[in-house]
Amino acid sequence: MSSFTTQNAPERKRTEDAELLYEAMQRISVEQRAILQMKEVEGLGYEAISILLEIPVGTVGSRLSKARREVRATMIELGWEEWTMKPIADCDWFKDLFLGFIENEIAEAL
Repeated sequence: MSSFTTQNAPERKRTEDAELLYEAMQRISVEQRAILQMKEVEGLGYEAISILLEIPVGTVGSRLSKARREVRATMIELGWEEWTMKPIADCDWFKDLFLGFIENEIAEAL
């Protein structure tokens, strides 16, 4: 990708990570993307998500954990260097990219 040649190493790594995250997000289920959006982007707590989805709080936790594991495993499968991994919730770029992903999904549905 030619845009990488003009970026410094940290910016290039961030762009590559974002591309891998985008691909991984496309590979998980709609339900997993939704629960990740509620928690990681919208900042809802487990109890609020539990009420919205009408599921037990413990189920919210297990579904979030499974979604995060699947995203992480897919990113590694796609070539993400595991040693650079940070918790998804600690990555601002995850939230930005995820919002863009959801906006694209909505736009395509309309």
